[in-house]
Amino acid sequence: SAVASVVTSARASVVSAKAALLRWIAGDARRVWVLLALVAVLLLLVGGMVWMRVQQSQAVLREQVLEAYSQGLEAEQAGNRQSAVARFDEALSLDAQFEPAREARARVLTEQRRIVEGGPPETASPRE
Repeated sequence: SAVASVVTSARASVVSAKAALLRWIAGDARRVWVLLALVAVLLLLVGGMVWMRVQQSQAVLREQVLEAYSQGLEAEQAGNRQSAVARFDEALSLDAQFEPAREARARVLTEQRRIVEGGPPETASPRE
């Protein structure tokens, strides 16, 4: 994945920088502190890059989930239950915890089963 490639590239950069800096150290204590500071900065930069990449990936995934869910709702409104279920399944394959898609899928399948069994379509519940 993209995150793994960023991490692998960052690790290679750190190893290369570490080797060069270790050669640079010639027993001077100030150089050790400079080395530690540079390593700390590198780690912060790498961590920030990885965090940004993860956030971007999550945003893209969320967008795909919402798009599939919206398409499912549109298909349901158009009376295309089979397509609606397929779109809700797609949303759930991207995010198994996305409850609106799970509920919509169950609603469509219940209505479809009712029609197949010859029952009346579901209507609004009576007021109490």
